[in-house]
Formats: sequence, C-alpha cells, structure tokens
Amino acid sequence: MKRILVTTGLVTTGLAALSLLPAVVQAQSYPQRPIRLIVPFSPGGTSDLMGRVVGERLGDGLGTTVVVDNRGGAGGTLGAALGAQAAPDGYTLLVHHVGLAVNETLYAKKSYDALKDLTAVSRLGETPCAVVVNNGLAAKTMQELIALAKKQPGKLNYSSAGVGSAAHLAMALLEYSAGVNLNHVPFKGGGPSMIGVVAGQVDVSIPAYPTAVPHLKAGKLRILAVTGSKREQTVPDVPTVQEAGVPDYNAVVKLD
Repeated sequence: MKRILVTTGLVTTGLAALSLLPAVVQAQSYPQRPIRLIVPFSPGGTSDLMGRVVGERLGDGLGTTVVVDNRGGAGGTLGAALGAQAAPDGYTLLVHHVGLAVNETLYAKKSYDALKDLTAVSRLGETPCAVVVNNGLAAKTMQELIALAKKQPGKLNYSSAGVGSAAHLAMALLEYSAGVNLNHVPFKGGGPSMIGVVAGQVDVSIPAYPTAVPHLKAGKLRILAVTGSKREQTVPDVPTVQEAGVPDYNAVVKLD
C-alpha cells in the first residue's frame, strides 16, 4: 500500500479523502488510534491552516484524534519524506500543494519519489495568491511596485515559504512576465515569510491569499493585487495582476 497524500489550499471537505483510503478503511476497527497529519511547513501558512481544518473534520467524522505535525524545511521535502517513509497503514496523512511536484525537479537527492511513494486521494480546493508589501514601501499600487522594481533592479527583496514554494514560483512568474528582477529571501514556511514582510526584513511577497488575510485584517500589510484571472470576492476593490498591466500573468495554487 502506498502512503497517503492530501494536497491543500482552500478547504472544501476532508471527509472525501476517507472513502479513497485503501484496504485500511475496509477494516471495521479502523481507526484504533490517533491519525497523524503531517504539514511540511511551519505554522501560519495556508497548508497549515487548511490542514488543521481538515484534521478537525476528519477527527469528527472518524471519532478519533487527528494530530497535526508541522515539519517545515527544505521547501516541504523534509515533511514529505516523513510521510513517504511512514508505515502504509492509514494512520499517516500528508498535506501538500504544488510544491510536491516542483520539488521532483528541484531536489536531486530526496529520500523519496512522490510518484512511487505517495498516493493522492483528494483535492481540497484552490486559492489565488496576493501581492502584499510592507506598509513602509513607497509603492501603493501594483503599477508603482513594477516601476520601482524596474528602477532598482535586484534591490527589492521578496520572501517565500522556501525554494520551490508557491510564493517563490508566483514571484518568478511575475519577474518573467513584468520584466523585473527582485532578490529572493526564502523562509521556513508561509507564516515566517509573512512575518518577514511585516517586520520589514523584506519588501514584498506573493503568498497564498489565506496566509496573508490575518495580517491584512490587522493592518500590518498592504495588498496591491491578487494573482488569479478574476478578483477575489472578499476584497473586490483589489485588482488582479492582469488588470494592473501584466496581461499574461495568472498564478493560482491548486490543491489536490
């Protein structure tokens, strides 16, 4: 039996994953002990937030405890390795996102093969990212951010949840599409990445939108744009990157 993978973003329901678990579910005595839900990123990011929602729903549905185990580092490969190496008995789940696929090409010496050692069982949703900046940055709009980046190539710093993370890829796409050059500062997860922007350690980031929401509501960050092809309903006055003058740009985190 392969280990179980659940990849994340905006949550719909985690209970669908249970119907797809292999032979374990067929045993009427399952579960007999708590289930471990590995999140391969630090607390505070979208994978962590959604993993906790899914874990609670799974626990309620199964009548057991689901323990969220944050194992951040190396772009999610450390936690993914733990999931791949766990006993294939249905008591270890792994929450991940598009980085799982990207890491297959970025990391040559991983201790696991995502295609061979993990089985995807459910899509939980998708979410756009958000272009957010430190409140002290001069740029007040997406157009102003691009102009500033062009005026000072390589001077603006941006954070991500790690090399190969959704935020890293979203910014790399923006650099290519808008013709700008920024300096990448990887952090160990989406939560620490946002703290870096709030504290002024970096200037800008493009996290998954749910990761940025608490800081936006607290007024600790400024949002310039969302990265999908249409506006986010919860912030209807915020334009898309396309509307702000980068017509070919579209970055959405899909969670399988």
